[in-house]
Amino acid sequence: MDIKLTEGNVSETLLKFSLPILASEMIQRVCILTDNIIAGKFIGEYALAAIGSVFPITVVFTSIALGLSNGCSVIISQLCGKKDYSSMKTAVSTTVLSSLFVSVALALFGLIFSNSFVMLVNVPTEVFDSALIYLQLYMISFVFKYLYSICTGIFIAIGDSKLAFFCLMSSSILNIVFNIVFVCYLNLGIPGIALAALIVQIIMAFITIAVLIKKMKGFQEEEQYKRFSSATLKSIGKLCIPSILKRGIVSLGDVYMLRIINSYGVMATTGYTAALQLNMFFFTCLLALGNGLSSYTAQNIGAKRIERVKKGLKSGIVMSVCIALLFFTLFIGFPKKFLYFFLNEESIDTVSIGVTFLRLTTPFYVVVCIKQLIDGVLRGSGAMLYPLGITIVDLLQRVILVNILPSYYGLRGVFITFPTGWTLSAVLYCIFFYKGVWKQRNVLSAESTKI
Repeated sequence: MDIKLTEGNVSETLLKFSLPILASEMIQRVCILTDNIIAGKFIGEYALAAIGSVFPITVVFTSIALGLSNGCSVIISQLCGKKDYSSMKTAVSTTVLSSLFVSVALALFGLIFSNSFVMLVNVPTEVFDSALIYLQLYMISFVFKYLYSICTGIFIAIGDSKLAFFCLMSSSILNIVFNIVFVCYLNLGIPGIALAALIVQIIMAFITIAVLIKKMKGFQEEEQYKRFSSATLKSIGKLCIPSILKRGIVSLGDVYMLRIINSYGVMATTGYTAALQLNMFFFTCLLALGNGLSSYTAQNIGAKRIERVKKGLKSGIVMSVCIALLFFTLFIGFPKKFLYFFLNEESIDTVSIGVTFLRLTTPFYVVVCIKQLIDGVLRGSGAMLYPLGITIVDLLQRVILVNILPSYYGLRGVFITFPTGWTLSAVLYCIFFYKGVWKQRNVLSAESTKI
């Protein structure tokens, strides 16, 4: 069921729309956590280190998919808000076709240079081969993962967050089942985890495309839409390129950080990986709220309901801060209990590294809420260059500090650069929001909506 984001009580509408997205992302995160738990508990500590070592590389590729999805969502949401369904269908069709081409090209690129990528992040010798196999199988599944992500992004853009939730829930359940079968029963090890993901992504890609086609038939357009429009692709590209660059820069920063952490040895890599997965659980919740607010902003700008955007941001920040306080309490109060989900009882030194990371980062969760929610408003308005600029500044401060602080604080110095980056970014986001750069940023032009 599509939710009308341009009508009704702001807090109630945003909550009703965001909850399925939040539930979807939480379930997906549980799925990823399950992968890591199975790797650490049933295969061994080195398996967790292998997956964690190449995780930022996979995120670089996933970020490109998310960047394209975010840019497309703005166009589709604004057209949906205008009720211009002919142009909306053109945008959807153009998005899917262009995504297919991009995903194939990226998957081939990733396969060809997979060995170089693993060497780039300085993966410890003990887990190099396992990390390489996992990365190669991930690249094969990337085409299907990309298409699946684009389709669920479109569902959210048109206001059907519940459908996106059911798709993600189905994907996560299937992934857990296949992981248990391949790893726990068939003893396929790390290849079993990657094969499970590959099979699930193939199934879900075909299902979501079929559902998307049926969903589009429910919108009655006044004119015949185009299956592909170069003008629409150009408009999408103007939004996608900054979004892709932003996410790509974040991912490259993560790769750089991992390279530094990997240099401290397998224990550091494993402890950081376990703590990062817990940290990402919180970030996933914020990503869901940010994406919900982005679609909310885009539809209201398309419908010229600017006054609802500020109210939506306030409601979103209140929701996110509540979530932040919950995770802060859990991770500060019981860090070892959560880390032992991934690690065995004898991994005392490794757990200590994970505890250090959590204690240095969790006090800044509220700062991250402000950063992520304003980012959602800017993305929804089409003001993509501002988040890109902030991300570049964040990366520069990380590179500078990570080459200074470890000399005094060791591995703790590396971890400190996370909260310093979040704080700096939050300040810049607040400045740009209050300057009003998001207002009247309707990205639709006569050229891009002409059928």
